[in-house]
Amino acid sequence: MTSAFYIAIATFKEETRNKIFYLILFVLLGVIAFSGYLSVLSISDTAVAFGGFVLYFVKVVTVLGVLFSMTLGLYAERESKGYHLFILQLRYPFLYILGRFLGYNLLFDFVAAVSVMVVYVLEFTLFGVNLWGIWIYLLNTVLVFYMISGVALFFYTIFSTPIVSLLLCMATFFVGHLSVSFYFFVSHYPNVVVRWFLKVIYFLVPNLSIFSSEISVVHGAGNLLSFFSLFYALSYGSMMVVLASLIFYMWRDY
Repeated sequence: MTSAFYIAIATFKEETRNKIFYLILFVLLGVIAFSGYLSVLSISDTAVAFGGFVLYFVKVVTVLGVLFSMTLGLYAERESKGYHLFILQLRYPFLYILGRFLGYNLLFDFVAAVSVMVVYVLEFTLFGVNLWGIWIYLLNTVLVFYMISGVALFFYTIFSTPIVSLLLCMATFFVGHLSVSFYFFVSHYPNVVVRWFLKVIYFLVPNLSIFSSEISVVHGAGNLLSFFSLFYALSYGSMMVVLASLIFYMWRDY
């Protein structure tokens, strides 16, 4: 386990020196400014509109941005055989997967925490609103990435090209947030064979809609995270990492 933590810290340091990391931060500043512009145009309360827009954009940019950096980094290291340097020092090769998983989650936690803190300060200073629920929103977002990064590692171990893996991860992210609509569509699909096939996909794709707390946060609602949601996210993400680790262990390319 010590080796996995070492890889995690190395991953965090590598990625914070990456140009993509600074690009993500630049885009985040852009979407925060754009959210402010949209809130002025909105017919609803400016503080509520700003909070709703910016929290949605922050989630999309942080999750997809770090996911993009993660996918490109993993495949670039596979192409250059760079992971051999880590594998040679590990007693159990699958710890490489665990280390990368922890490292990219640490990176995401840092980016998401900074973004949410900026939003909190802006809401408080510009509108005098104390969004206490934004910290539960941060935890929700962290759990979403925990699951998506596990899916990304799983795809990494079974697909040889980053484009396929990244597109499938993005599809998982958006379909997961539309789980209720997707299930309604599947339930009314006329073809029985296709309907059962889509139901299998529905149960395999993580249900991310239960972590969409943007509206609840800006309206000051409580109960933004249940014990079931927390257990579900940790179980799903961990299961994906275990599967990815087993597949990686069966590789004979290291």
